[in-house]
Amino acid sequence: MKTTKKEQNLPDEQNPIYTFSCIHTDILAKAMKGEIDLFTLAKKELQNRGLNNDGLWVGFKQTKLLTPNQIKAKESLIREIKVLQNHLSKLL
Repeated sequence: MKTTKKEQNLPDEQNPIYTFSCIHTDILAKAMKGEIDLFTLAKKELQNRGLNNDGLWVGFKQTKLLTPNQIKAKESLIREIKVLQNHLSKLL
């Protein structure tokens, strides 16, 4: 994997290149086989920290209230709103 200058300047704990360096081989192998869903685990960890999918604090109650489908729908709506705002700003 080729590293970018941005990745080279990041502290190790924030650098995606080192994300899996401390993960046990069995877990990595299961993830590669699709036996462990890393996406779902990452989402759950953000929820456990009271963060939304952008890593912004929304509170523990807010993350627990939304199901994964509700979160996806909300994120999709937010993306659509941003696209519309972008188009409107070009028109004005």
